[in-house]
Amino acid sequence: MDPILHLQDLHLRAGDRLIVRGLHLRVRRGQIAALTDPSGSGKTAVLRAILGQVPVTAGRVQNDGAAIPFKPQTRQTTISHTPSPWASRATHSRQIDLREQP
Repeated sequence: MDPILHLQDLHLRAGDRLIVRGLHLRVRRGQIAALTDPSGSGKTAVLRAILGQVPVTAGRVQNDGAAIPFKPQTRQTTISHTPSPWASRATHSRQIDLREQP
């Protein structure tokens, strides 16, 4: 099965600084993925690249098999992100506990 989200050799810059180098990620339909790494490692930049909010320095972001250029309005029809101030204060294990409740 082809991935619904595919990051190929993704590189991202913030000004002159390379903040993401050579990231590969494949998420198949129905899978749940999490980016975990220390603060300042580029997780938010990766999410913004997936959402089309920042340009990709090198590599590709594919959504449902199609490489999509940097155009925020294009991706908004298939990918959404709702930041939650509460979730950012909760531990990862607490967030998982809440998600698994019936």
